Amino acid sequence: RAYARQQQGNVRACEEPPQGEPAPDQPLEQGTMPEPLFSYAYGQRAIPKLAELLCDKSRTEEERIHTLYSLKSALASQEEKCSAVSATPSIPERLAQLIQSETEPVRRLSADCLASLAMVIQGRIAIASHGLVPSITAALKDASPGVRTSAAAALHSISNSRDGCSLLAADAIVQALVMALDEGEQVTTVAALSALANLTRLDIGVLVALEAGAVAKLQRCMEQGHSRGNQKLLLSALQCTFNISNTPDGKAQAINADLLKTLAFLCTPYKGEPLEPEVTRLAVGCMMAITVAKAGKFKAAESCVEPLCDILIDVDTDAFTLRSVIAAIKNISEFPKAREEFSKRLAPHGIDMLVIADNAVWPDSNRYVHQNIAPGGIAFEADKALRTQWGYPEPHPGDI
Repeated sequence: RAYARQQQGNVRACEEPPQGEPAPDQPLEQGTMPEPLFSYAYGQRAIPKLAELLCDKSRTEEERIHTLYSLKSALASQEEKCSAVSATPSIPERLAQLIQSETEPVRRLSADCLASLAMVIQGRIAIASHGLVPSITAALKDASPGVRTSAAAALHSISNSRDGCSLLAADAIVQALVMALDEGEQVTTVAALSALANLTRLDIGVLVALEAGAVAKLQRCMEQGHSRGNQKLLLSALQCTFNISNTPDGKAQAINADLLKTLAFLCTPYKGEPLEPEVTRLAVGCMMAITVAKAGKFKAAESCVEPLCDILIDVDTDAFTLRSVIAAIKNISEFPKAREEFSKRLAPHGIDMLVIADNAVWPDSNRYVHQNIAPGGIAFEADKALRTQWGYPEPHPGDI
């Protein structure tokens, strides 16, 4: 097809000569003129013109596909997205019909356009008012991998805002996203994981995801992301796991699935390659959350001590990761055998288990060695300051 662009605001005709017509550079015979495929406009008339073409049911499927391609390209700015939402005839209403079309490219491009519209609040309001969420969710089970990917991307786009999460906070949607993690296409899985990571910030999203067996699927996604070098897949799975691990039921399922071993593996350098900072931050954050549970401390003592020590003594560890590492070590060290193992590994590096950043005594609630608060002990000054601050009496010499 030959496209001739004129000045902005002019109307352009996209002409496709029928078979047998002369080439564009040859003169046409007198009285012959190929029929235009369709015409559309630029400038302020672009979106309204595309709305007219899209809602014209007399158009062929080929013309409809071409119109959707053009609409998808036109929705590049917030102004165009808002214009599309308010256009007459209604573009969202028409997309609600086209996403159920029998033609694969029409369904896929309709989902792509909805993903673009969902980036603005006016678009999300239109999606809600036209009841488009069930249709997008149903497209996650489409026979076409491209349609499934576009549908997952549309749900991810909707879930990127607080009002969008509220719109998607339904059992069927969370269950459909968890089921989409079984898809063979990594692009689809990443989009579904990204939407699920946003929804699991809500309690209802976590509960439904756990009931749908999300933990085992997330563990498999982490392993696949690491083995295949798919950073997006790995990070999305870790973010979702972090959200789930910060709930009591999520901790329990993560412990039962031996998820701590997988997290420890992700924090261990592979073939001498340095750890990816973002992967390490999220993996250690998951360890920190899981080890709040008593059973998590015992499990972590089997596999997490060495990687946590290595990250702690690494001078390149960033402040956010270091904070999570220290919190995880605190949690695990409530198990005496694990605490002994930490002390053994950290002592050669000059790290005292009772002192952390800013020379604060740690942990105040677990100073089971009385000599630490005796005169001259490492916790003596901190204990004295604490008593002075709260007006506690001085300890009797026999108490220490």
